[in-house]
This record gives sequence, C-alpha cells and structure tokens, in this order.
Amino acid sequence: MVTNPSIVIGIGEAGCKMAAQAYRSIIDEVPADRGDREEVLDRFKFVGIDTKADEVEEYTPDSFQTIALETPTKNWENDVEDYPYLREDMRLADVGGATRQRAVSRYYIDNLQNYTSFRQQLERVVEEFESDAGKALDDPDLDGANLWVINSFGGGTGSGAFPLVSAMLDRITADADENYYLCGLGSLPRLDQIDEQSRPPAANENFYANAYTALRELAVLLDYDFDGAFEDATGVEYPLEIPLYATHGENQLPGYDDIHLESPPFDFYGLIGFNEEKGDNTDYRENLNQVAADTVRLLAEAFEEDFPNGYSRSGRSGKPKLYSVDSRGVEVPVTAVENYVQALENIQDIDDRIENEENELDRYQENRDYVNQALDLESGGQASGDVAAEDGEELYVDRSLVETARDHATNEFDPRNGYDDALLDEKYEKALSQVGSLSSRYEFSVDDVFSYFYYRELVTRLQSLKQGHRFTRIVQDAIEDYADKFSRYLDSDQTHLLTDSSADPLDKWTGGLEEWFNEAIEDQKQKLEATSRIKFRLRGEIEDRIDTLERRQNELTDEYAEYKHIEDAQSTARGRREEARTGLADIRDDINDEIRRAESDLEQLREERGRRENVQRSRRETLESYKRERYVSIPFQNFENASVEFLTDLESIGDLLERSIVSRQRVARAFEFTLKHLEEPFQDLEPQNVPINSYRYLGVLTNDSNVDLLQGELDDVEGIDTVPTLMSTNSEEQETALVDDVFRIRFTGVHADIALENSSEFGQIHEHFRADEDVGELLGSTASDAELVAQKFGYPELFPDDDQINDAWGFESEVPEAAED
Repeated sequence: MVTNPSIVIGIGEAGCKMAAQAYRSIIDEVPADRGDREEVLDRFKFVGIDTKADEVEEYTPDSFQTIALETPTKNWENDVEDYPYLREDMRLADVGGATRQRAVSRYYIDNLQNYTSFRQQLERVVEEFESDAGKALDDPDLDGANLWVINSFGGGTGSGAFPLVSAMLDRITADADENYYLCGLGSLPRLDQIDEQSRPPAANENFYANAYTALRELAVLLDYDFDGAFEDATGVEYPLEIPLYATHGENQLPGYDDIHLESPPFDFYGLIGFNEEKGDNTDYRENLNQVAADTVRLLAEAFEEDFPNGYSRSGRSGKPKLYSVDSRGVEVPVTAVENYVQALENIQDIDDRIENEENELDRYQENRDYVNQALDLESGGQASGDVAAEDGEELYVDRSLVETARDHATNEFDPRNGYDDALLDEKYEKALSQVGSLSSRYEFSVDDVFSYFYYRELVTRLQSLKQGHRFTRIVQDAIEDYADKFSRYLDSDQTHLLTDSSADPLDKWTGGLEEWFNEAIEDQKQKLEATSRIKFRLRGEIEDRIDTLERRQNELTDEYAEYKHIEDAQSTARGRREEARTGLADIRDDINDEIRRAESDLEQLREERGRRENVQRSRRETLESYKRERYVSIPFQNFENASVEFLTDLESIGDLLERSIVSRQRVARAFEFTLKHLEEPFQDLEPQNVPINSYRYLGVLTNDSNVDLLQGELDDVEGIDTVPTLMSTNSEEQETALVDDVFRIRFTGVHADIALENSSEFGQIHEHFRADEDVGELLGSTASDAELVAQKFGYPELFPDDDQINDAWGFESEVPEAAED
C-alpha cells in the first residue's frame, strides 16, 4: 500500500485544487490488494488554506480541513502605515482575498487578528496527523512523513503566503515528535522565450511579475546559488529571519517572535509550468492539477531507494535541489466511451419522453376537442360521427350518449302527476346505467358528459311540456274574460302583471289571478247572502256566477299543480344542467392547462435533446480523433456499437489489445510520442545562461495489469522504438508505482538540478529588471519596473542590497562596513 504518511497543504485556490486532485487520485486509484481506501487515507491529512472563506469549501472535498483566514480589517489602517512591506495604495477587498497582492496575502497571516489562531491551527494539523497516522509513523522502514506545501506563483494568496507558511511549518515540525520532509510544489505561469519582435503574452502581466518575485523569494528559502552573472538576484543568507511584524511594537503578540531559520526549510521543491493563456480550458487545468497529484503520489511510495535516488538534498552542500516536474500519459478513453454510450441512452430516454409527451399532448387535445364538441351540441341535435379512439382519428361524441339521454328525458320522466328531487335522481341513474364508460384516454368520466346531455335534453323536454300545457291557455282565457274586473280587487301592479303578455303564467296565477278569484268568489257569496230569498231570479244569477268562478278556480288550481310540478322539475334540471356545463368547462380549463404544460415540457425536452446532441457531436469528434496532447488518447474502435455492459467487462489496456478494440500500432506510437515529449519543461532559454545537464527521473503510475506493456509486450511493433528503450533513453532512473487506473498509464518526469537563470520566467525578466530595459516592454505593460515588479515582492526585506527594491519600498540600502586596514 501507499507507505509514506503525508500532510498535503494547498494554499490559495490553485493550491487547494491541486491538493484536491491528489486526494481524489488516492481514493480513486488505490489498488485492491493494498487495503481499503479508508486505511490508505488514514496515512494522509489534507488541508486547504485560503483568504476567501466562502470559496475554500467549494474547491476542496468535504474531508479536507479548511483554514479560512478572516479579512484582517481590525488593525489595517495602523498596520498599513507601520508594516514595512505594506503600502498605502494596497487595499483589503471587502469580499476577502488578496486580489493578486502578494504582500497583502502575507499580511492575512502576520496580524494581531489572525496570527495566533492560524499558528495554533497549523500546530493542530501536525498533532492530529501524528495521532491519526498512528502505527504507520512507527514503521522502522520510514525515515519520516512528507509535508507538502502546494501553491501557485502567479496569484496573490498562495504566492504571497507560501514563504511564511513554510517557515512556520519548519519551526512547528522541528518541535514535533516525528521527522518530516518538507516538500513544495509551485505552479508557474509560463512565459516562454520572447524578444522585442515577439507578441507580448495575452495573460495578465501581473501573473509573470508575481511569479518572478516569488521565485526570488523561493531562491532565498532554498539558499539557491546563483551563477556569477546573476549574483545580484541573491537575497539574505542563512541563518535568516522572517520578521513577524505582529510581534513588534506596543501591541505585540505574546509568546511569539520573528521566525528564525538556520537552514533551508525545504527538502524538495518542484516547479510545474502553467500556460495562463490556456487557463480557461478546464481539461488543461485538470491535467496540470494531475501533475501535482502524481508527484505527491510518487513521493508517497516506498521504493528500493530514497526518492529520487537520494536527490532531495545535495550531499556536497546540504542544500535542497530545485526540480521541474512534468507529467504525461497514454490513455484509452473507456470512461469517455462509457459516458458517450450512457449519453446515447440518455438521449434515447429523452426521445422516449418526447414521444410520451407528444402522445399525452395528442390525448389532451382530443380531450379538449371532445369537451368542446359536447358543449357545442344543440339540444335535440345529433352527434356528428362516431369515436375512433384506437387509430388516432379525430374524436367525436358517441351518438349513443346523446340518443340515450334524449330517449330517457323524453319517455322515462313525466313530472305532471307529481315531482320531487328523489324521482329525478332515480330517473337519471336509470338512464346513466344504460351507457358504458368512456375510454381511458379521457380525463373525465362518462357521468361528467352524460349528466350534461341528459339534463340539457330534459330542460328542453320540460320546456315543450310547459309551452303546450293547458294551464297556460286557461290562465290567458281567464285574464281575457275578467280583465275589466281586476281593478275591483287588485292593485295596479297586480293588474299590470296580469295584462303583461310576456309574464309567466305561474307568476300571473300566484301574483294576482288566484287572489282575484278568491276575492271575486267571496264578494259574490256576500252578495248572495245579502240578496233577499224572494228574489229568486237574482239569487240564481249570483249562484251561477259563483259556480262558474269556483269551477274555473278549481280547474286553474288543478292545472297549476301539474304545471308547477313541471316548473319545479325544469328548475332543478336547469340547475343541474348548468352545474354539469360548468363542470365540463372547468375540465376544459384543466385540460388546457395540461396542454400548455405539455407544450412547454416538449419545448424544453427538444431543447435539452439539442444541447445533448451537440455535446455528443463534440464527444464523437473527440473520440474519433487521435490527440497527441499531454495525455495521448488512443481511439476506441467502433465505440458507437459498444454497450455499458460490454464496457464494464473490460479490464485493462492489454485486454483492449487482445480484443482488437484498440490498435497495437497506435498504442505503441502513443508511448513513443509521450516518452519522447516528456522533456524538462522549465529551462527554455537558448543558449542557456547556465550550462547544466539535469538528472532525469521517470516515475510511472500504472495498474499491475498494464505493466507488461512497459516491459516489452509491444516490442514487435515495427517502425517504433521499444518502450523499455524509450524509458531508459529518456531517464537515468525509473520507478513504478501501482495504482487502480486500468485504462491510463501516467509518466512523471522529475528533473534536477535546474537553473532559474535558464528560464524566461526568471532569467529573462531579471535581465530586463536590472538593466535599462523595462520589464513592461517585455510583458506589454506601460507600468514602470518599480510598479510592475519591485512593488510585487511580498518579503522585500529579504533583499537589502537590491537598490531597485529598496527604492520601490522606501528602504535605505544597507551600506557595508569599511574593511579594516
């Protein structure tokens, strides 16, 4: 299993992301024969440090310990005047962060508000690590644990904080129970050799200025020996102190002093080149993070000899070596193919959903058409056709529903002999029982439709009964016969009602005519009683009038009762008809809502399908291509015919070769290209300012099932150098670390010693900085060297003899004492 316990600390966003990639690499690639992931992770502790509290949690895994430095506003106004490395033009961002100000990043730690807490958190990191790692640290074969500090050089937080953090860790681990190897990794914005005719770099010039100043400060920490022509880049010598200005003055921190270093804190320091112009490319960033992760993995392996072959410190000088690190690899994109195949299945799923949604939309539209037709049918009319529910033809209301409703409304219900609601309910239920149910395609029941048809027909039927009823005629006959006598017993309103031809006969009867008959009969009875019995003829006339009035009154009363039954039935039927109509209208509204929803869902699904198809097109082009980049991707033959189940069964690149899924020629060519291009990435100046021949170490991260490919399995491929030959030709030493990554083989090249003077990032900028030439001309900036470069130092006091730095910061140059005679 992974043997060397390690603490991995990322500083700033870039540093945290590189550390996070190391974490993911470990948990994703632990070989099965090396124990479970938790057991391996117990040997590691991961820490993320940043000046933005709200972001550090976003780009670190949950298992990371995060240290979010608070924005140190409490004493800023005083400190910006008192601290020598701060200037009045510097600002603290309201949202946190150093905003590419290296000195501000240093101040985030070196202040009364944060320092004590930060120091204690670092101490707890070491204490908890020694407690959690437990027995692994007691292994007699281990000389100590690795302690990584990882950051970028071009930004603000990581670039400005790493010298102080490294010095603090050196002092903390010096008092710890275990031995630690302090290792550093810095990602460096690549400048590449440029001259007056070259186009200035497109990236922000501050990245390169920050990197140059950070490299000079790193050189002090490493006690780097500059070539004679570059001796003016040298800073203070060991022993040295990094001042903690929070411990100075009246309000100094109790118990803390300036950090005193007797010797360089680092045992190993590696530089990783980063092209800022490709910074927006996610794949490029992830690949560079993988370089850092692979380096951490390799140094966590226990090899036969110390990594790399005792090269951490020079045996002659005891100083740490400066390395450059690069990583390349060969991969068969099985995961990408699996994603492609899975995405095809997802697109098919979207197609199925689109088809289902289209069917639902058709169904809802048919529902709406059915309801519209039901509401539009005239009472007594006919349905215009039969339903064709199975073959998707236009739907119409079933004629049998209308005919059954009409038949029962006409022949089965007659309220003239008596009526109550229970009778109507009974007749309706009988009619409903004669019809079947509607198709399951409909969102409503047959009751919803049939009730409207039935009561609509019944209202029409009862209306015809009322219009032809005898009560209407005899009311009108009575009014015509007695119109000239109404005023005797009725008021003017009643008289007007009776003579109104548009008034309902029921209203005429109850509103005046019934009362008139009662009054007229009573009046005639009184006259009869008042007429002498001897007046036979007169009394006979009165009695005849009474008989006539009573007969007509009785006739009207009987007919009224029958007519009233019809009216009551019609009123109830009319209410139920309106209730059923409203119910259908509500159903239609609901259906229209569903239609709008379905149309919206369809639009979104079609847009989503289009987006996924565009992504698939890009994936397809990528998978079909043979990309010779940092990770050479070997085309997967006939990948469109693969299935997820088939891909799951694949076990290694060798397995792919045996199944002829990838070409032996292309695999061998990929190894050749990768190994030949795994060159030292940092020293780009030609000719070199410092002649140097770097020691080349090659570390291989591979799965056990693919080791044969590195040991001659592909030697029979014609026209291509063999892999063992390529490995030995391109390195002085090789080691292999086994990982659970079956479809990728990663090569990490580590080169030592390297010379800062041979890089554009340092050598070329320094030559412009110390001469009459402006660095701004090189980087495409109009800023002076003082503004662009000298004021970017986070630790300017480390360079007391550099006049440009002293002038930019307002320091007085140290004047050497006169030599004694």
